[in-house]
Amino acid sequence: MATGDFFIMKIMKNLPTWCFFAVVLDILFCATPSPALVISQQPAAGVDNIPPAPASHIQASDRADDSGGHILVTWVPSLDDQAGFSVLMNGTYEASSGIVVYPTHRGILGYRIYRSADRATTEFVGQEPVGSDRFLDEKAEDGVTYSYEVRAFDASHETSPSIIPGSSADLARTAQAFDNTFIPTDAGGNPVAGWFNRQDPTVGFDDFFLFIDHFGQVDGEVGFDSQYDLNDDHRVNFADFFIFVDHFGTRVSNFDELLIN
Repeated sequence: MATGDFFIMKIMKNLPTWCFFAVVLDILFCATPSPALVISQQPAAGVDNIPPAPASHIQASDRADDSGGHILVTWVPSLDDQAGFSVLMNGTYEASSGIVVYPTHRGILGYRIYRSADRATTEFVGQEPVGSDRFLDEKAEDGVTYSYEVRAFDASHETSPSIIPGSSADLARTAQAFDNTFIPTDAGGNPVAGWFNRQDPTVGFDDFFLFIDHFGQVDGEVGFDSQYDLNDDHRVNFADFFIFVDHFGTRVSNFDELLIN
């Protein structure tokens, strides 16, 4: 045994027990790594357990002044869809100061849009990036009632607002596409008002129930649809109801032209 080693062992033998273990631990964990031990620094991927906040105030409406086949869906973006700032120190975006501040969005990648024509089967129709508040469905069939769902998503989750069936929020996300260049007329060539259900050539109870669903709405409110505002006063009220009653039971004589188009 070398003189130095003998000296160290003699010191350790006379140390209290707790000091002895302290020295051993210091040797084990603070010693210089051997050449065979490789230490590297790699980025660690975090686990995202927090879903993004949902979008809100989803509204669907027929795109005005077109020949049909389009429904515009709008929403208020997720609360997570707000630009924040992240700081990297000596990272990929290293600057001369070693600190970089750059804009980012917290916990959201965008929005996925789904629709249903029967309230049972849901189909994916499109996707929009962060910062978006609208989507144009260009594959809607005229006269078919669609209900839309907007889901905020990140790498691991999709979230959508909780909407009670039959509520005003549920009604607001429901719409039909129409050929707005088509003017329905009766046998005398007069325009027909109150014809909302384009699957039936007569202004009937289906149109009545659609009208009642929108009764009381005012322009600017969620769910307002101008096609039910029959006198263009920016509200659906009794004035529109009386116009509807005047046309109830009227047959659209040029219905076949709409089907051809």
